[in-house]
Amino acid sequence: TQSNMNVNEVISNRAIEILGGTMGSKNPVHPNDHVNLCQSSNDTYPTAIHIACAERIVHRLLPTLRNLHSALTKKINEFQDIIKIGRTHIQDATPLTLG
Repeated sequence: TQSNMNVNEVISNRAIEILGGTMGSKNPVHPNDHVNLCQSSNDTYPTAIHIACAERIVHRLLPTLRNLHSALTKKINEFQDIIKIGRTHIQDATPLTLG
């Protein structure tokens, strides 16, 4: 597809730049013959989605969960001496601590 080929061109030019070649020359890294070798957009899009999800999990979700865990741990310690009535099946039960 067009967007897949556009990405191949960008990757090709970046590789050429890193290798010291002339950008746009398609030498030594050709967008079709090298970057797109043995792949289709049906290969690349799911892979890109997986990479994006992994990046978000590592850099966004996990730090947020760590912050939540830390905040809940602080509340446990803050409320550990507060006693409240436990409830089960809409009836009073054994007392327990709020924290």
